[in-house]
Order: sequence, then C-alpha cells, then structure tokens
Amino acid sequence: MTAASRYTYLGAAIFAGAAVVASLVVLLPFFPPHLDYPLGATVQKLASMSIAAGISAALSFALLNGLGWQPRRNSLMLRATLLGTLVVAGAHLLIGVMIALMALIAAAISPQFEFSRDVVTVSIVTAVFGVYYGLYITVPLGVAAAILFEWLEQRLTLARGNRAEVVE
Repeated sequence: MTAASRYTYLGAAIFAGAAVVASLVVLLPFFPPHLDYPLGATVQKLASMSIAAGISAALSFALLNGLGWQPRRNSLMLRATLLGTLVVAGAHLLIGVMIALMALIAAAISPQFEFSRDVVTVSIVTAVFGVYYGLYITVPLGVAAAILFEWLEQRLTLARGNRAEVVE
C-alpha cells in the first residue's frame, strides 16, 4: 500500500465538499427561491444536483488515486493543479450518469416519481451545462481542493514518521 492510497477517503471527502459548494454557487442563480415556486422543490433540485456533484467528484478522485496516476517528484503546486484539473474533468464526465442513477433510484423507491426521457435529457443537459457554464468555478475550486489535499497528505505523512515517502 502506498502513501497515495492511504488517504483516499480524506481526498474524496475534500473533493466532494468542494464539488457541493461549486454546484451550489453555479446553480443558485438559476434556481433562486421565490414565492411562485415551493421552497421544498427548490431545495430538492439544488440538493439532488449537489449530491450528484459530490458523489461524482469523490468517485473521480478515488479512481484517479486508485490508479496511482500522481507524479511524486514535482512541486506541490504542479501536482495540485494536475490533480484538481483531472478530478474536475472526471467529475464533469460522471455528473450526468450520477443524476440518471439517482433518478432511477428515486423511481424505484417512490411510486409517484416518473422516469422519462426528460430525466435523461436533464442529466445530459446538466453535464454539458456544467462544463460550459461552471468550468470557471469548478476548476479553481478543484485546484484549491487539490492543494489542500496535497498539503494535508504531506503533513500527515510527516506526522506518521514516513519521512522517506514525502517529496519536497
């Protein structure tokens, strides 16, 4: 087991949190609470999109970390920029799939939920829209999350006494 795989849950949690924040920042102007639309429906839309974004970012990080893709010899900023950009790209690829899966689960649980072409259309539009509109928010937040993860990983590895695994 390498030092990179030791902190997979920590990195997945950091990236999931950053993805939830990014999705709320991107989507809130399009789904603002107002009197004509019930607050519960607005919260449900925002929550489902944020959960899908968080899960897709965590899966993207876990996949990249599990493959052992990270260069260990470069500077922290270069590693973090590469990690953040790749995780965001993977999360954007997975978000449409996550929305469709969540809709399938909702259709299986609730008899009132109808799974139709609209759900698939919304998931595809959300994935494309997220890349087009949210890229200027998601990439910097992904890089910031990667900087936090790389810094924490380095500090935790030093604290465990594995100084040979840490590359300055």
